[in-house]
Amino acid sequence: QDKGMTLNLIDNGSGKRLIEKIKKEGVFFAGGIDISVDGNKKSHEAQRGSGAWELAMDGISTLKEVAGHISITGTASALNFDTITEGLLEVKRRFPFIKVMQITTTSPTNFQSQRMHLHPKEMKELFNNLIRVSKKQPPRLLIYRIEDLAVIIDKLMKYGIPKMKHIHMEWKINNLVVA
Repeated sequence: QDKGMTLNLIDNGSGKRLIEKIKKEGVFFAGGIDISVDGNKKSHEAQRGSGAWELAMDGISTLKEVAGHISITGTASALNFDTITEGLLEVKRRFPFIKVMQITTTSPTNFQSQRMHLHPKEMKELFNNLIRVSKKQPPRLLIYRIEDLAVIIDKLMKYGIPKMKHIHMEWKINNLVVA
């Protein structure tokens, strides 16, 4: 930070345990802190385990002391595609200082493929829920799988032409991944 760098921390809810260390080091996260929240309490704990909800809520309330802003990001899955949008809005209402609310899709690893892969109907429902709430809230949807994008591309194109901001390309040669 002394050299003008902006720090951003992504946290899964370790706020109370982490805050004293951060304060001791004198670090301030001007870039903000992003807390992982996967919907409402039920869907968050289904995805992350029992007790994870309170850790995330404690992280949000505690870490705001050392951050320029707090964001929440949820990962959409088969466990929460239908509750994640309302769940994140509920968290944002509970903590009005939250600046950014975003939902990501993910490219599942082999052992997670059943619960993390969104089927086309689930992706459409998630997208439609976000369109509905976007009239009052500014959510973001980050899509990592081309299959998820393909499901909604026709509807996206009705809203205009995309602007190219970041490009990610990947080649696979034997076991080597070049990205």
